[in-house]
Amino acid sequence: MSELDFINTAVTKFGYKSMKERYYWTILNKKQAVQILTHVLYEDMAYNSRIMEEEKAAELANKFLDLFIEEDTLFVTNGMFYKTTDSGSWSDISNATFDSGVIAFDNNRLGIVWFENED
Repeated sequence: MSELDFINTAVTKFGYKSMKERYYWTILNKKQAVQILTHVLYEDMAYNSRIMEEEKAAELANKFLDLFIEEDTLFVTNGMFYKTTDSGSWSDISNATFDSGVIAFDNNRLGIVWFENED
């Protein structure tokens, strides 16, 4: 089983939809993963309204991602919200209007931080 197949299986265990087409997952480096988590913690996905201070959002994002210290950690997401000033684009894994987050996977653990938002 490939890493992305494992991630698809894992998200279904949490009640989310599998993205059967592997190209829907976007593979990230750690810096991009921090940017995405910071963005979805900092701003509402539907209206871009501020939820918390950006510094606090970055601190929380780093705390989660720092749990994954192996060099070959795989970080994936379903959308690139941090790259645009609008809502961006994504492939949903929930029934919510908006959803995004980061999944981290290494040889020892799997971590999922996922957010859903309605407009």
